[in-house]
Amino acid sequence: MFFNVCDAGGASRRKGTEHMTEKNSLAGRTDDELSREVFGQLFVRFEAARKRDVSIHVIDVWSVGFKLSRHGSLLVVNQGQEGRLIEIALLWTRKPEGRTPWRAAIWRSLDRTRLALVPGPEGTVDDIVEEVVRTVLGKTGPQT
Repeated sequence: MFFNVCDAGGASRRKGTEHMTEKNSLAGRTDDELSREVFGQLFVRFEAARKRDVSIHVIDVWSVGFKLSRHGSLLVVNQGQEGRLIEIALLWTRKPEGRTPWRAAIWRSLDRTRLALVPGPEGTVDDIVEEVVRTVLGKTGPQT
């Protein structure tokens, strides 16, 4: 199971080195293919962050999702359904008073050439993965 998740991220990095434009690349992929690629890249990026930050803990990994914890938060990432490529929920397990859960989904743009993080920006696979990781790490940093 771990190998499949990492392999999906590795395959997406290899595709990035080809001379295929991101726009054509996204438009030519099925939702399932794109969902697996984004999921793999998210897992690889959070795994890299975990290796640098001992406060990030892997709770569970399964074929279509994973759970991480950091500083009293629980991150749940699943491959989506009903048009959503990825579903993300960041919940507070410790001292949740005044803290709103962050829920987001990754969709294709209407023209199918970009991804859209809702709420958030549109962009390439790399742009959206970077935004998700940045947002989660920013929201779950040590409390001052």
